[in-house]
Amino acid sequence: MFDIIVLRSLKWGYAVKKIKSLEKVCSILDCFSELRPEWSLTELASQLDIPKTTLTTLLGTLQDCGYLERDPRTGRYHLGLRFFELGFVVRSEMKIRTHILPALEELQRETGEIVYLTIPRNGKVLYLEALYPSVRLVQYSTAGRLADMHATGVGKAMLAYMPKREVNTVITRWGLPKKTPNTLKSPEDLQLELDKIRERGYAVDWEENELTIRCVAVAIRNSRNESIGAISVSGPSVNFTPVRIPQYAAQIQQVVSGITRFSHLLPKPSLLADQQGYGTTAPNPVGLRKD
Repeated sequence: MFDIIVLRSLKWGYAVKKIKSLEKVCSILDCFSELRPEWSLTELASQLDIPKTTLTTLLGTLQDCGYLERDPRTGRYHLGLRFFELGFVVRSEMKIRTHILPALEELQRETGEIVYLTIPRNGKVLYLEALYPSVRLVQYSTAGRLADMHATGVGKAMLAYMPKREVNTVITRWGLPKKTPNTLKSPEDLQLELDKIRERGYAVDWEENELTIRCVAVAIRNSRNESIGAISVSGPSVNFTPVRIPQYAAQIQQVVSGITRFSHLLPKPSLLADQQGYGTTAPNPVGLRKD
């Protein structure tokens, strides 16, 4: 039998049943990330505070089902190809792609730069779609990747139109990690930047996430003027001159205006402020905006 616990949902206001063993499985899978794609049994047991005997059973089940693979040489675990298969299913089911891809393809042809479609997910940027020039500077697809909101154009564009408590929660949860010397360093710097974004209507990544790369981004907003996604144009910094940046912004704004009627087809934004206990341990709080 499953070990079931009952929790009170703060968001919905009613009791929610949770299966503890399944929750442990989810916590195991949440440990795997781009920064740490492999774990040993001992490392997972220490990270999750799960007895090794229990963990061994759970890992074996996940391995048998194709969700994890174990390197026979090192004994370390990594995600299995079952997730690769499921990722295709998720992307193919996104109805927004049918309606928005032609507009994104036209934007890519007009600018000659990389075009991204993103949404906010648990205080991060999630890349849903990426369209590349014929000569690619990036040798892998960014679709499915997570990135920090404060250090990316799309992230800042979305933060500018998020509720204050969500911005505060993102800062508390993930901090403001320094990606380059140009990354915003404090909540005050971020707040000033978000004010500027709302004034001009678009965000610029001034090599804040990666040196030599700049980006112009515009938020996709709902009827409440809250961000539910963002579109950006990204490329070598030399292409993003003071003349071109507002031109790119105008082109993106035109695309966003044209696809607004389909925005309800975007995956529902997942906000940290509506959740409890998501993901990995948060860094120490670094200061908050006051309402």
